[in-house]
Amino acid sequence: MKKFFAIAAMVVMLALTSACSVPCRLNNFVNRTERNSYRYSLRDWHYSLDRYERLVSQYVQNYTRYNTNQKRMAMRAMGRYHAMLVKAGVRESANLVYELREYAGALKDIFTQDEWAFIDFLRDVMGYRDDRIIRLRDMIRTDEWTNE
Repeated sequence: MKKFFAIAAMVVMLALTSACSVPCRLNNFVNRTERNSYRYSLRDWHYSLDRYERLVSQYVQNYTRYNTNQKRMAMRAMGRYHAMLVKAGVRESANLVYELREYAGALKDIFTQDEWAFIDFLRDVMGYRDDRIIRLRDMIRTDEWTNE
């Protein structure tokens, strides 16, 4: 029975000492993110950033416990993650510009039509409240729009 407890204690100690440290977990997290980032949505990036911030905060809290190699591994992982964030931001910005380009054609049509099409656009796309839309409609009808 004593041998069993001694072996169990050694297994537990071995598991604790061989467990991946925070720099190691941070590096593994960044590796997984790199492999899967091409299919991340904006929601996935928010979730990923939340997990990343938790790992970095754990790393900062225990910074003095790590050796030089672990610190170097963590810094490289952080740099790679920030580079991925920049790339994802550029990709999202390009998508936004593409969508705005599509809206620009619609805006041209809307401004050349009647004021109701413009008001519908404001309500649907821009999310204006109804009282603002009514005020805008009244301004257009009474030509306050051009007198200001």
